Formats: sequence, structure tokens, C-alpha cells
Amino acid sequence: MFPEIDLLTNLITRLKWLQSALEALTAGYPLPPIQDIPEGPIGQLIQAVQQVEQKFNQQQELFQQNSRTLRENEVELQDLRAKLESANQELRASFESREATQHELQGRILSLEDLLIQLNREKAGIEECVRQLGDQGISQSKPSSQEAQAFSA
Repeated sequence: MFPEIDLLTNLITRLKWLQSALEALTAGYPLPPIQDIPEGPIGQLIQAVQQVEQKFNQQQELFQQNSRTLRENEVELQDLRAKLESANQELRASFESREATQHELQGRILSLEDLLIQLNREKAGIEECVRQLGDQGISQSKPSSQEAQAFSA
């Protein structure tokens, strides 16, 4: 046989493979199988195409992993937002309860202050009454001059 014909047949086979490989890469399909990679520029071109496919596959896998991670993070973010909203509602309720309690206690303090003022007035009145009774009792217990003379006689 003629070696030139074998070389041309091999070259045409490799070029057909390159054409189908480029079509596969463009469409996102795997590269067609190849028996053996020849040496020289055609072999380098075939290896370059295979490396492009490997990098594409790696990038595709990395993209899928990142997509899964992103979805998981979005779910976690939604969960955290829900927990934050719940905590905010609890905080608002607690704050409102604290304000109501504070208002109630301030009302009680004012009532107790009024009661204390009233009790101090009553105490002062009672003390005045006791002092007056004490003064009356002392003046009544002192013998008059006639009684004193009658006592001494």
C-alpha cells in the first residue's frame, strides 16, 4: 500500500474526530472516543481539545457544587430570618409588657405616696390630739390652790 494514503486516511480520521469533538463541546456533550493520539500538531490539537473538555467538566462540577451550597445557604438564611423575626416579635411583646408593668407600678407608687402623705397628716393630727390631751391631763392633775390647802390642812 501507499504510505501517503495511510497518512491521508489517518489525517482525515483525526480531522473528522476534531470536527465531531468541537460539535460535542459546543452542544455540551462528551467528546467522542479516540483510539490513539498521534504525535505532532494534530495530536497536540486533540490533547488541547481533551484538556478543554476536562476543564469544562471540572468547572461544571464546581458550578453544581456551588449551586447546591447556594441553595443550602439560602434555606439557612430564610430560617435565620424567620428566627430573627420571631425574636423581634418576642422582644416587642416583652418591651410592651415591661412598659405596661412600669406604668402600673408608677401608678401604685403615686397612690402609695398619696397614702403616705395622708398618713403623715393623720399622724400629725393624732400627735396634736395626744399633746393637747396630755396638756389637759397635766392641768387637771395639778391641784388648784384651794385643793392644795385642803390637802395640806
